[in-house]
Amino acid sequence: MDLAAHGHSMSATPQPLPKPTLQPVQEQARYNSIDSLRGVAVLGILAVNIWFFALPEQIMYNPPLAGGFEGPDYLAWLFTHVFFEIKMMSIFSMLFGAGIAMMAERAGVLMLGPRGDVPVARSFAAIHYRRMAWLLLFGMIHGYLIWYGDILFNYAICGMIAYPLRRLTPKWCIIIGLLLTLVFIPIFSGMGLMFSHFRAQAQSDPGAAQAWAQMSEGFAPSPEKLQATIDAHRGTWWETFLHRAPTTFMMQLFVIPMYGLWKNLGMMLIGIGLFKLGFLTGRLSPGRYAAAAAITLTIGFALVALSVLDMKALDFDFVRTMTVSTHFNYLASTFLAVGYAAVVMLACKTAALAPITWLLSCTGRMAFSNYLAQSLICTTIFYGFGLGLFGKLGRAELLAVVVAIWILQLAWSPIWLRFFAFGPAEWAWRSLTYWKLQPLSRRGVGLDGA
Repeated sequence: MDLAAHGHSMSATPQPLPKPTLQPVQEQARYNSIDSLRGVAVLGILAVNIWFFALPEQIMYNPPLAGGFEGPDYLAWLFTHVFFEIKMMSIFSMLFGAGIAMMAERAGVLMLGPRGDVPVARSFAAIHYRRMAWLLLFGMIHGYLIWYGDILFNYAICGMIAYPLRRLTPKWCIIIGLLLTLVFIPIFSGMGLMFSHFRAQAQSDPGAAQAWAQMSEGFAPSPEKLQATIDAHRGTWWETFLHRAPTTFMMQLFVIPMYGLWKNLGMMLIGIGLFKLGFLTGRLSPGRYAAAAAITLTIGFALVALSVLDMKALDFDFVRTMTVSTHFNYLASTFLAVGYAAVVMLACKTAALAPITWLLSCTGRMAFSNYLAQSLICTTIFYGFGLGLFGKLGRAELLAVVVAIWILQLAWSPIWLRFFAFGPAEWAWRSLTYWKLQPLSRRGVGLDGA
């Protein structure tokens, strides 16, 4: 055979293949289902965070302490506790893990190409850890300078740990993720039992009463302590900072290793597993999503009902809440996060709901910007350097504020994305991650905004 006649040469030098490059996920490669679910999460998480923007932080395990707990205020608490508390954070964590898997999948396509390019894997690792390092810094700025309830710092740490685990099979991602979420239960139950012991000791030994009062002040503060917290938030920015900084430090030092690490890392691994199975990308049939929703929502809401009944049975005693009650809602959050995800996947498959899922997807594509915007809006409303409404509104009124911010963010997200490719925070994070200014204007990326 004459190879030359076919345009080949035995001695021809192979042409070098183009070097693969890693870059941000392009708009056409995004999953509408994931963006819509992220939109649900960023809006829903405000329903819980509003308590900690507007009320003393001790309400976490002692809800009757402030914000009203009768009539409409109680119903507002009940509604938020049942449908939002811990569930939205769980969804966010799942999606964060899915994002890691999605970026790894894109890098894997490059590595499995004709080059078999090992440097691409190294480049992806460098990009991932640089991305997490910048998120860690964003979390520090957010936590210390804006609001102590920051989640970004925690996510950065969990994201660093989750990266090498992304290679596990979906089954093992989900199994290990579930086991990690359970670590919190014995930790917090142990704390609750310790508090129960010291309280019983204080009741029988007057000499231990003062020690118990100091120990329990973080959950059942004296009126003077409670008022000092309120005054600090109604003060100047500096007075608020002096209260916020140690609170943020304690959150990072104790709350993350006791709670946030296990819950968020576990949910990230579950998210990686569900992404690999196609659950979060809308690949399953409507029947499977409906079955998943029916099972997980039934179990989840049954557990939440037990949480409410147990807390009410002992008049929301914070020791009982720590030891037993909170764990029902905590377990429920994992089931409900998956159930909500299944419902959103079904909605994305329903043509009649396309306008709603489109609004949610726009909001979700700007989740980082919208999350930070919620902090800026709420601290301006409630802190002393703004309107100074901290501690002045009941839970029903706070829920109305939440709805107003929801409407604002659902409206401004598609308008912003009409002209810009990313939200402002997303643009900054991507530019820092890839160490190159990303095009922000839609004209800069060749999009018409349609």
